[in-house]
Amino acid sequence: MSEKANVEGSDKIEEFLTVITENGASLEPVLDALIAIGRSGVLERLGNVIKEFSATDPTYLLGMFSSEESLRGMAKLLGLFSSLLAAAGSETLTDIVKTVAFNSDSISDSMVTGAKNPDRFGLMKMMSTMKDPDFASSLTAMINALKIVGKLLRNVEQ
Repeated sequence: MSEKANVEGSDKIEEFLTVITENGASLEPVLDALIAIGRSGVLERLGNVIKEFSATDPTYLLGMFSSEESLRGMAKLLGLFSSLLAAAGSETLTDIVKTVAFNSDSISDSMVTGAKNPDRFGLMKMMSTMKDPDFASSLTAMINALKIVGKLLRNVEQ
C-alpha cells in the first residue's frame, strides 16, 4: 500500500474517531442496542451460519459476494437499511412505531374479538361509526398515508 493511501486512511480513521468522541452522548443508545444484540447471541448464531456455509462449501460465500446479482441485491439492501436509519431518525415516526408496538397486544386482541364477534353493519351503523372521533382519526390518518404512498408509487420505475 502506498504511503499516500495509508495517510488518507489514517485521516479517515481520525475523522471517524473525532465524530464518535464528539457525539458520544448521542451514540449511547446505539451502543446500548449493539451491546444488547451482542449479548442476545444473535451475532454468535450469525457466525455459526457463516461457518456452516463456509465449512461445507467455501466457494458459496465467494460466489455470493462476487456475482453481479448479489452485489446489486446488497446495494439495494444497503439503500433500504440507510432509508430505515433515516426513518428511525424521525422522532414522529419512531413515536408512531413505539405507540403501535407497545400497544400491539390490545390492538391484536381487539382485532381477534371483532373477527370472532362481528357487529352487523348497516348503512346507519356505518354513518354513526364515522362520527366516532377515534375512528375518524384512524380513517383520516390511513387515507392521508395512502394518498402519499400512491403519489410516491407513481414515480417508481418498473
